[in-house]
Amino acid sequence: MPDELWEDLDSGDEDDILSCATAAIIDGDLLSAGNDSGFDDQDSDDCLPARVHGNKGASITNRKRNKIRDRSAAMKALRDLSAKEYRVRFKVQKERFWWLVDKIRPMVEVPEGLGYQMAIVSSKSIVPAALRLATTLRWLAGSRFIDAADLHGIGATTAYASIWEVVDALIEVLKEPLDLHNDTTLASLSDDMYARSGRTVMGCIGAVDGMAVRIGKPNIEDPVTEEERNVRHFMNRKGFYSINLQAVADANRKIIYHSLETQGSTHDSLAWKMSTLGKLLEEYPLPEGYWIAGDEAYVCNEYLITPYSVGQTRADKYKDNFNFYLSRCRINVECAFGILVARFGVLRRQLTTSLKHTSKVVHACILLHNVAIDDGVKLCKPLAQDSTFADSLAPLRQDKLTIAERGLKKRSYTTMRDQLMNEIKQAGRVRPAHRRQRRRT
Repeated sequence: MPDELWEDLDSGDEDDILSCATAAIIDGDLLSAGNDSGFDDQDSDDCLPARVHGNKGASITNRKRNKIRDRSAAMKALRDLSAKEYRVRFKVQKERFWWLVDKIRPMVEVPEGLGYQMAIVSSKSIVPAALRLATTLRWLAGSRFIDAADLHGIGATTAYASIWEVVDALIEVLKEPLDLHNDTTLASLSDDMYARSGRTVMGCIGAVDGMAVRIGKPNIEDPVTEEERNVRHFMNRKGFYSINLQAVADANRKIIYHSLETQGSTHDSLAWKMSTLGKLLEEYPLPEGYWIAGDEAYVCNEYLITPYSVGQTRADKYKDNFNFYLSRCRINVECAFGILVARFGVLRRQLTTSLKHTSKVVHACILLHNVAIDDGVKLCKPLAQDSTFADSLAPLRQDKLTIAERGLKKRSYTTMRDQLMNEIKQAGRVRPAHRRQRRRT
């Protein structure tokens, strides 16, 4: 180490000490491994001055030197993967992966400038957008982020920061506007669901349901009221902390709308009412003849059709027939949830990220799920979109739920459901014998 640095250390000026130590690191100078330096010979090649304590008699705390990472090997290995390996590792087609790389590169790669120079000085290379994307997709697919970072030659700190940059970029690139008051869009969604339901039920554009996204015990920052300090509202009836995800899926099992705005203890009917789409449809209903299928947890109305109760189906077999064909529409959202969780393993375990980041993770997984369906990517065994109505990045609601809001289980009357039941009756469609409910005595 240069003699002038030791002189500055003895001078007692902390600002000069820090500037000299930084200059020594950037210039590549290491503390000499002599008895005067205070470091053992065996550590001299791996340590750099990291922190200076005190004034006179100041000492330097040693830290490990930044690793020189040759990322060309990781890039070559990434390019040499087969199409099937891309589907298994990253859950997207190979062509789609590199399309995404081109789209997100301006958002995630370090531009030329001071940051670029510091990256070159630190590890002799920058982290390419392809490796950042690969690390993020592997993490979303279920890998631990530290393992994904090691696989692609990225430091843990850089990898963690890159994940959120890439997630934000994916949301920006893949989000698609959704207009449920566009006649062409509604007709396309309805035709697909009509074909999926056995050409029986007409006008259904999608199915809605809720899913509990498992999270760690929330850490509410800057709570204002006692209600916000109480995290028990995130505890659902199954006994774990979660957020209520409300989603609408189409006949192809794509999630065309989703909302993450309520705690895990919130009933599905209330969570739907508090969602952006639920509020919008209350004010501006769907055009006549179009509706969304839901289960008995929701309030039945002209745009959201739910099954008849058990008592009603026992008294009228045609209502039981209607419930069967309605379930053929509703099952699509259940399948969409199953495919989503099977494809992205990060959703199968407890998310320990902040509530804000949890919302982004779910949003990115849903957009990638839709892309995979569009590209025809099926779930593979291991080898031997933000809509106009969605506001998934909004802060999670933490206000107190009133008794009136929690009392939304009461079903309201609707003529649409009776009309659909009569259409099935006139068509002579009945519930198959092997699908008939067993009557309890």
